[in-house]
Amino acid sequence: VALRQRVSPVQRCIGVSKAAQEAREFAERVARSDLTVLLRGETGVGKDHLAELIHQAGHNGKPFVVVDCGALTETLSETELFGHTRGAFTDAREEKVGLVKVAEDGTLFFNEVANMSLGLQAKFLRILDKRPFRAVGGRTEIQVRTRIIAATNANLEEAVKTRTFRLDLFHRLNVLSFSIVPLRERKEDIPELVGAFLNGNAERFSPAALAVMMEYDWPGNVRELMNVVQRAAFMSKEREIDLEQIRPYLK
Repeated sequence: VALRQRVSPVQRCIGVSKAAQEAREFAERVARSDLTVLLRGETGVGKDHLAELIHQAGHNGKPFVVVDCGALTETLSETELFGHTRGAFTDAREEKVGLVKVAEDGTLFFNEVANMSLGLQAKFLRILDKRPFRAVGGRTEIQVRTRIIAATNANLEEAVKTRTFRLDLFHRLNVLSFSIVPLRERKEDIPELVGAFLNGNAERFSPAALAVMMEYDWPGNVRELMNVVQRAAFMSKEREIDLEQIRPYLK
């Protein structure tokens, strides 16, 4: 137990592959700085997990605030990010603290940053430039220190060419960049991941079931693997999950 307590948070980046080791090494290095981090990779590879591990290794105990960029709208983004004062607009009955302030001394994680509209991207630049800001309706400038981590499954270079992503924003984000390898290219990590995801009644997968899982390409990556393992373990009435129990989940 004592040994487990001394393990660095980034060691929870599970896997024996070279790609998993590189992810751990990257997280250990960048955790010591406050430079902006850009995590790239397909949907489900674990960008949010790696972002949280980086935060825990460098800012443990401080806020880790997630911003779902696809959920931000032009009309609400400024008040969500920077907050507003009471009476700033018709429905502003109470003061609201923005996410930037909530994440002070911690990490602000912008998930799927390519989903921002061009208008929202311009507002995001204010945060990256670490300039003072004002809450909507406010008169006092606020300065906060916040670590920025952004993630995307998009090709940002191509988005810049098609003018759906700002070039200046791309350069501000692309400071410490890391691409997470899809699960189909690091299948040797599957047995450890399966063990980490098991819960419910089952304790293990049969050799035949695990062999089929090793052959499957996992288009949904680690997230799909986690869902399949946890669903099968929950539904199983036996300690060992066999091939017939797992086959329906692999489409």
